[in-house]
Amino acid sequence: MLAFFVTYFARLAISPVVPLIIDDFAVSNTAVGVALSGMWFAYGLSQFPSGILADRFGERRVILVAVGGTTAMSLLLAVVPVFPAFVLAAVLLGLAAGLHYAVATTLLSRTFDDLGTAVGIHSLGGPLAGLVAPVAATWVGSVSYTHL
Repeated sequence: MLAFFVTYFARLAISPVVPLIIDDFAVSNTAVGVALSGMWFAYGLSQFPSGILADRFGERRVILVAVGGTTAMSLLLAVVPVFPAFVLAAVLLGLAAGLHYAVATTLLSRTFDDLGTAVGIHSLGGPLAGLVAPVAATWVGSVSYTHL
């Protein structure tokens, strides 16, 4: 649940501060939209290779890379000095976050007998991130925005 929360939170926390990103980098809505579309596209692209990586290196390692990479790219997004670096960090965030879900589901299926319960608990991370991320991002953006 925590891994899903982290990887989903990071993707959802950007949209509430788009107006601040636009002002800070002096770019258009379209430019930020393309950057975020790139993030979601990369997220989708990394789903398939995540399974291959899990078969080779193990589910736990891939999940750790997903959470660590998502966290690192989130922190980088907050400090990048130019918009092209923001776009790159957003795309890399998507790639990292996309490694998580399919692999986590496989790990849950191999670890728990009550798969429905396990997946249900794990899946709570997404809606919880959906509740917390917009509020947290808006608050942090209003208090101390660099490039959240």
